[in-house]
Amino acid sequence: MKTDLEALLIQKIGSEGPISLYEFMSLALYHPQYGYYKNPNRIGQNGDFITSPEISQVFGELIAIWFIVKWQEKWPEGPLIFLELGPGRGTFLSDFLRVLNKIPDLNARIQCYCLETNPYHKAEITKKCEAIKDIHFIESLAELPESPLFFFGNEFFDAFPIQQFVYQNQKWQELYITFHDDFQLTIGESDQAQKAYEAYFPSKPQEGDLFELNSAMISLMTVLSMHLKTHGGAGLIIDYGDFSKPPQSSLQAVKGHRQVPIFTAIGETDLTTHIDFSCLDQIAKEHGMTSRSFSTQRDFLLSLGLRDRVMKLCEHASSDEKKADIVSRAERLVDQGQMGELFKVMSFE
Repeated sequence: MKTDLEALLIQKIGSEGPISLYEFMSLALYHPQYGYYKNPNRIGQNGDFITSPEISQVFGELIAIWFIVKWQEKWPEGPLIFLELGPGRGTFLSDFLRVLNKIPDLNARIQCYCLETNPYHKAEITKKCEAIKDIHFIESLAELPESPLFFFGNEFFDAFPIQQFVYQNQKWQELYITFHDDFQLTIGESDQAQKAYEAYFPSKPQEGDLFELNSAMISLMTVLSMHLKTHGGAGLIIDYGDFSKPPQSSLQAVKGHRQVPIFTAIGETDLTTHIDFSCLDQIAKEHGMTSRSFSTQRDFLLSLGLRDRVMKLCEHASSDEKKADIVSRAERLVDQGQMGELFKVMSFE
C-alpha cells in the first residue's frame, strides 16, 4: 500500500515529469502535511534514530565546557548569543544550559536562540528549558542580534535536501526521480545549480564520479561565517561525514534504526546524507576564519574529559545498575566502531 506522499509524488511526476533529488527529499522530509519530520516522535529509542544528546547527558555537558573555555578566552565582557541549529526535542539544550546556569556572570550575559520551525519541537523545548532560560525561536538567521555568536549543530546538515550529479562524457549531469511502475533514478541535464556553485564542484572529476551538492548548507554556513567575521564568535558542527567524501552516493534511508532502500515508505522514512566537512572548511576560510579544527567525536569528547565526568556521575549513582547504565551510555558516544568514529567534529573561530 502506497503512502499519501507516494501518491502525491506519482501524480506530480505524471503531470510534470521527473523531479530533482532535491525536490524529492524536500517533499519526503518536509512536506507540510505528509513530510517525515511532521511527526513529532521521530527521535529517540522508539523512533527511527537516536542522537548523542538522547543517549547521555555527558554530551551536552562537555559541549558546555568547550563553550565556557571559549567564552573565558575571547568574550569575557558584553552580550553574547548562543544559537542551536535544529535543536529537536531540546535534550541537548537543557543539558547545556544547566551547566551554564552554574556560572551566573555568563548566564546573565547570554541570550539563547534556536533555529527551529517545527511547532512540536518548539513546545517541547520550551517545556524543558523555560525554568532555566528564556528561549528565542527564529526561522531565519537574519533575526539574530548583532553580537558575538556561538553556534552549535548536531546532526543538522545531514537532514538537508541535496542534488546529485554524475560526471559522464566530460560533463556533469543531474540525477532525477521518475516513476515507471516504481520510483527510479534517472539522469538528465543539470540545472543552473552547477554554474551557481561551480567553486564547490570537484576540479578534476573522473568518468562516473558522483558529486553531492548541499546548496542549503552552503548558504547557511556562509551567513554564519559572515556573522562571525563581523561580530566575532565561534561555532561547532558535529555530524556524519568526513573531510573528503568519496565520489559516490552517501544518501541513505533509515526506518526503525535500520537502513532500508531509499524509496521505502516515502514520507515515513528518514533520508540523510554524509557531510563534506571540506566544504564547510572552504566557506569558513573564504570568510576569514583563522582557526578551524577537525576530529572524530571520540577524540573531541575524550579531550574534554568524558571519562572524568562519567566517574563523577557514578559517584552519585544510586545503584550498581545505574552506574553501569551511565558508563554504557557514555561509551556509546566514543565507541571506535560506531558513533565515536562515524561522527566528526569541526570547530570554527
